[in-house]
Order: sequence, then structure tokens, then C-alpha cells
Amino acid sequence: MTDQEKTQILLKWARFQSYYKSQAPEETGIEAWVQPPDSERTIPIPDFLHSLDAQAKWLWPKLTSDKGYTPDGILMWFECGTWLVEIWWMTRSGYEGRGLTPAEACAEAILSLIGEENED
Repeated sequence: MTDQEKTQILLKWARFQSYYKSQAPEETGIEAWVQPPDSERTIPIPDFLHSLDAQAKWLWPKLTSDKGYTPDGILMWFECGTWLVEIWWMTRSGYEGRGLTPAEACAEAILSLIGEENED
């Protein structure tokens, strides 16, 4: 999966909405994203794959599910040149991600959670 595809999955999970703007200043079409919830404001696409700040603002609050599950822990450690992140609940399985940076590893862990949610 490409970084662009991962970013789009994370944007949709954070309830951003995409739209295609056909009349850009350069008269070419560009894709833009509307910030949630139900806002008309467009913002630059957050760099979820490389920024823990962007994840903390837009993704981490979503880890508390609509059913009231709050993560019991988010573990992050460095091992053999790779960052590992595990998000876990006492009542649910954990989700693990690996990456060259903490942000990449955390994004991969959230993507594994999203993948399981989509299977249900």
C-alpha cells in the first residue's frame, strides 16, 4: 500500500471528507479535504505518517470508540533499528505497527486497527 493510500484511509477514519475542486487557480483539478465535523473549512492534508502532532490532534481521540472503549495503553519502543508501537485494550486484542520513526509505527498500528474494524 502506498503512503498516499494510507493517508487517505487515515483521513476517512478521522471523518475528513474529500472533494474534487475542478477550478483551481492553475485551472487544473486538485483534491482537497474538508475538516470534520461537518465543517466547510478546508485545511492542508495532515501528515499522519510522519507527524505525531497530527496524529495526536486528529487520530488519537478516535481511538476511544463509539462503544466506550478507551485504550489501556499505547506502548512505544525502539528495537533493532525499528520503532514498534502497540495499542492495546484489556478487553480487546492489541494492534501493532512498525516503522523507521515513532510516527510511522503509530500510523501502522492505527491502520491495523482500521483494517480489523473494516472486517467486522
